[in-house]
Amino acid sequence: MKLKPNILFLILLTTFLTVGYYYSDARFFKKEIENLDLKTPDTIFSFINKRFIHGGKNVHTNATPRHLYTNHKRLYCDEGAALIATFCYYNGYKTQFVRVINTKGIDSHTFLQAQEDGKWNSYDFTFQIKNATKESLQKISGIQIKKFTYYSYPRLYNKIIQYNFFLKKLALFIRGIDEDDTVE
Repeated sequence: MKLKPNILFLILLTTFLTVGYYYSDARFFKKEIENLDLKTPDTIFSFINKRFIHGGKNVHTNATPRHLYTNHKRLYCDEGAALIATFCYYNGYKTQFVRVINTKGIDSHTFLQAQEDGKWNSYDFTFQIKNATKESLQKISGIQIKKFTYYSYPRLYNKIIQYNFFLKKLALFIRGIDEDDTVE
């Protein structure tokens, strides 16, 4: 029996999507959420702050949240925000990064906001504070803040690579990113 090309294509596409999701970061994080009972941004924030050390020596540019979670012990502000956002996203929360721009116009810090009951609550991994004001953040961080800029996270690109293992590997290969290391 010879399969028609369109039937063969559908079988291959279904296999690609099914196996790709089975090994995906999305499935991994959903299982972690269930196993660890991480249901709210507060519990996620607390968990990430207990599990990881703030700051470090090594920067791993463009590492995926799963790589950060499984291979790192230390995180920078944006990496901590990405992990909190990833867990929040898979719990159904809308999230956004908040970039802190100093008076010289330089991006100096990043924290996360999660929308809960129609209100944005902020979670700052580095300084371990929730809902800091501009004034309190300036005092704690020593950054002379000029303004905040906001952008949604995860973005479409992040969602695509997190839902399919094969697409993630392809994207990382094209971008020349190696995630097969452990960062202390």
